[in-house]
Order: sequence, then structure tokens, then C-alpha cells
Amino acid sequence: MKLKEFLKENKKTILSLFVNQFGAIVFALMLSLAIVHVTNKLVITLCCILAIFFYLYLVYLLMWERGAKDRIRVDGRRLEPCPHKGLKIGLAAAFPMVLLLALFALAIGIYGITASDLFLNVSGALRMIVMLLESMYLPILQMVVPGTPETAVEIIINIVLLLVFNIPAVVATWLSYYLGYHGKLMSRAYKNPKRD
Repeated sequence: MKLKEFLKENKKTILSLFVNQFGAIVFALMLSLAIVHVTNKLVITLCCILAIFFYLYLVYLLMWERGAKDRIRVDGRRLEPCPHKGLKIGLAAAFPMVLLLALFALAIGIYGITASDLFLNVSGALRMIVMLLESMYLPILQMVVPGTPETAVEIIINIVLLLVFNIPAVVATWLSYYLGYHGKLMSRAYKNPKRD
């Protein structure tokens, strides 16, 4: 399947993943406002983990349902089997963030060479957008690189961590699609319905 066809077929799911990310952003910001005066790092870390798990659970629900629906279509011979479709959808949904990070790195690099205020402003705006989109991971990032990164090493660590923060969502997308496709649930509390 060509990339254009794949994106056209799965654009609704990819957009739903973005909507889920915005839901997690709102949840993470509400948690941040609730603990704004807390100085205990354990409480901050636990709230961050809660926000991350909430986001990954939203991804799980969406992709499990998509995998289950695709299995019905494959069994009815209306869709060709695609074993890594969940992984491909996850990578397609993570691509805009990777693109924003690449533009951020490019703007910082050009600013380092030319010292132009334009590229400093562009990199600052891109960093703010990325930080908003990855707000559920912000406390972890602030523990590793407190404040605004100023040295080249801090900037590189910042970019690498922001790239790494996309991996759990991609893995959750892939795994939950796989589980939905095969009719398995993540929790043992729910039993699979028996088929006749």
C-alpha cells in the first residue's frame, strides 16, 4: 500500500490520536495547576506518570477498537491483512512532532551560526509549541534540564528527550492495535466474549 493511500485510509484514526493528545494536554495542564505550589518531587513525578498513563490509555482505547474493526473487515475479505498497521499509524501520528523538533533543531543551529534574533524567536516559538504538545512529559523534562536550555549539550538533551517521549505513544498504538486485532484485552478483569 502506498503512503498516500495509507494516509487517506487512516486519516480519521490519526486525527483521533491528535484529539486524544489534546485531551491529555488539558488533563496534564489541570494537574499542573493543582500542584503548582508543590515542591515535593515525588508528588510531581506521580502526577506526571498519571498524565502519561491517561494519555496512553486513550491511545489504547482508540487503537484497540480500530484493530477489532479491521479484524472484522479482514475476516469478511473486505480488507487485506496488514500485520504492522498499528505501528505505521503510530509513526504517522508521531511524524508532526518529529518534524517540529527537526525545525526547532534547525532554527537553533542556524541561530548558533548567525546569531540572528529571527532564528532565536522562531526556535523559541517552536519550543513552546513542542512543550505544549508534550506537556504530560514536562515535569520529567524539567527534572533533567531545569529551566530553559542554554548550552549546546542541554539543547541536545532536550531534543533527544522530546524525541524519546514519542516512543511510548507509538508502542502503545502498535500494541493496542495488535491486541484489538487479535481480540485480546489488556486487563484480566474483563473476559473476552465467547464466540459461537
